[in-house]
Amino acid sequence: YMILCKLLPHEIEPSQKLADAYTMNKNYDDALQIYEQLLLVNPHDPHFNNNMIECLIQLKQPERALSHINKLENKSLTYPMIKLQKARALHMLGNTRQAQVELYDAIHYARDYHTKSLAKQILHQIEKEENN
Repeated sequence: YMILCKLLPHEIEPSQKLADAYTMNKNYDDALQIYEQLLLVNPHDPHFNNNMIECLIQLKQPERALSHINKLENKSLTYPMIKLQKARALHMLGNTRQAQVELYDAIHYARDYHTKSLAKQILHQIEKEENN
């Protein structure tokens, strides 16, 4: 296993680019390891947090994703995309009602079109599953 060590300042940008590339290529295990290192340096970075949670969800680890999200919520570091990620993890665990609440919050508070659109799409999918 890989030992996590704190990255040096000049290593942050290349590490982020590598992790992002791993994520784009669906190599979530390797991306997750790098995002964990990046979060040791900057634990409040929304990009690092969101992408780490995305990796956990893609790796079918919703419990770990929720644990990380709860830590962010305890520090008041939530934002609409994190609420959307929380909804995805909750839905994976079968907690549909709470997932819907998180998605409504994400839609309400999101300022960007991408987040609103994605939240609406996931909400529609969940509601469609509920009606079947």
